Parts: sequence; structure tokens; C-alpha cells
Amino acid sequence: FTNEAPLQFVVEWYDAAPKLRRQYILKYYTDGGKNLVEMIDIKAKKVFLKKCPCPPEISLEDIYIGSKFMLYSRELEVVDYGDSNTRAKCQHQLQPSAVVIGSGAYQYWGRIIDKVLTSGLQISGIRTVFLSDNMAEDVCDALEVSQRQRGGLVQGPCLTIHTQGEDGVRTLFDICQRLADDLGLSNPAGTIFCAGNGVDVQKLQSILSAFSGDTATLDSCTCCIVKPHAIKTRQLGKIVDAIISQGYEVSAIQMLQFTQVQATEFLEVYDGVLPTYHDHVVQLASGPSVALEIRAEEAVKTFRVTAGPWDVQMAKELRPGTLRATFGVDDVKSSVHCTDLAVDGSTECEYCFKLMPKK
Repeated sequence: FTNEAPLQFVVEWYDAAPKLRRQYILKYYTDGGKNLVEMIDIKAKKVFLKKCPCPPEISLEDIYIGSKFMLYSRELEVVDYGDSNTRAKCQHQLQPSAVVIGSGAYQYWGRIIDKVLTSGLQISGIRTVFLSDNMAEDVCDALEVSQRQRGGLVQGPCLTIHTQGEDGVRTLFDICQRLADDLGLSNPAGTIFCAGNGVDVQKLQSILSAFSGDTATLDSCTCCIVKPHAIKTRQLGKIVDAIISQGYEVSAIQMLQFTQVQATEFLEVYDGVLPTYHDHVVQLASGPSVALEIRAEEAVKTFRVTAGPWDVQMAKELRPGTLRATFGVDDVKSSVHCTDLAVDGSTECEYCFKLMPKK
């Protein structure tokens, strides 16, 4: 994009004190390689945020219809384009698609996620679901596949992935076709169910929206949260694959968007313990994260070893094979949060899967 005119988006911010949703025009400038932002209060017709540098953790690919992100401590949701120029340039981002992956392909979930992300598509939603016989039948009907394959949708939790991107429907469909061939997923339980056109996308999304629950067990579990910085740098698939390949049962997956208040509440046990507590809160609320319920014998203790030390530099030197050593950047951008106390395993999973709003 040139710097001749800013891209403009209509964004909303929930003002908690009066309990109002306020709308603004967010202007995104590119100026000599520098990204700048400005916000205009639509109702008051006044500048709300003067033109200033865009935080480095936010890029244009984070700004699309339906996305949420933190901008200078305010959680903004993009609800529309601000002008016809922006619509013409960015509408290609809005081609959504969806895929359902049967439980028989569980061992490949991480690799499939990684293939989707490395293709350039954005994952706008991801979660595990239980499909009833009727819902599985509806999926097969919607995608015009044999009803003999529906068994792969009801034998255990399925992974659902919602994507957005340029030529998003065809891109995701082609990825899934290649994966099915490369991974040998001919067994019905391992079949990948992907929408092949826009109409099928709408049908599939409608069916999946009927499942409002979760697949968390809250039993013999620990909680792992893949942090926003790792989601943004497209590390989710590699992290999930590393966890599954070590023999853990990932019994639930859910994309979340923590607000500042929710992040503070979730991490309050570390207040006064970690000197960087506030920075951890800001990181957790800075964008989408993905929660995993992980099950194993002595799950909390065992997975803490897999995650590695809080100190990322120490992890890299002493525990180089751990998640934080492999994917962490520093002590705040450490790639994953994991439950530290055995008594909190089910509590943290309950918070993420039962109490947090679904994304």
C-alpha cells in the first residue's frame, strides 16, 4: 500500500464505566516504512488519538473485519471499513473458509495447523467440538460427501478451523486435499472435511455454530495457553505438534481473546511474585491466544517440565528441548503459559473453557 491515503476502519471500544460501545475511525498510515495510527471519534467528530507510531506487535494483517486487538491499552474490534478505498484494497481478506478434522487424524493436528498458517491464511477461530450423529450427517450433506464417512466425525472430539485470506476458500481446500493425500488419511476416522465453495462455507459454519459447548474434561489435566506473540508469529501448529508428539492428550482447544481485566484475573496468583507481572498481563491481552487442556499422569508436574523454566535464557541454556527454549523470545514472550500448581490445573482449564467467551 502507498502512503498517499490512510486505510480506514470502523472500530469499536467498550467503555466499561458507562457501559457503552464507542465507535471510531481508525486510520492506518504507511509513511516511509513506518506504520502510524490515528483515531477519530465518529460521534464527536474529534481526534481521539493523535497520529502516532503503531505498536510493533500490530500489523495490517491483524486488522480485518471481526478482528480484535489491543491498541494502547484499549481493546478494539473492527466492525467495518471506513471508506470505499479501504474496502477495495482489503476486501480480499474477508474470504472465509472452514474445515473439520476427524479425531482419527489427531496425531496430525499440529502439522495441519502449521500447513494452514504457512500458506498465508489467518486462523480466525479454532476449537475442538463434539458432533452428534445428526450434526455429522448434516456436515456430510452440506459438503456432499458419503455418509459412510460420518463415523470419523463422531468417534471423538473433532478439530474445527476457521480461516480468512485472499482466495481463502480455494487455498484452504487445496491445502486439505494435499494433506489428505500426503498423510494417507483415507480411513474415514481421519478424513478432513473442508468446504469447497462459498455456499459450503456458510453451510458448514452454520452447522458448527450449533455446538456451543466445549470438550474440556477438567480431569487429570493442566492448562496451556499459547501466547498472543506466538499466535502472531504463526507458531501455533509447531507448538501443538510438539505437545502431541510427546504423547500428551490434548482434550480441548479453544481460541480466546483476553481483555485486560480477564488477563489480570487469570494471572493474579503471580502478582507480587513475578517482577514482570504487569508485562505478562499486557502480553496475554494483546491479541488472540489459544488454550489447550492437556491430560497426562501428574499432568501439571509433567507438563511444567515440557514447557521449561520461566527464564527463557535459562531454558535455552539448560533445557534446550523445551517449548519455551524452542519458541520463547524472552521471559514475557515465552511462547506458552502453563499451570504451575497441581491444585490449579482444573481451575485454569475451567476458566478458559467454561467461563471465557468463545472466539
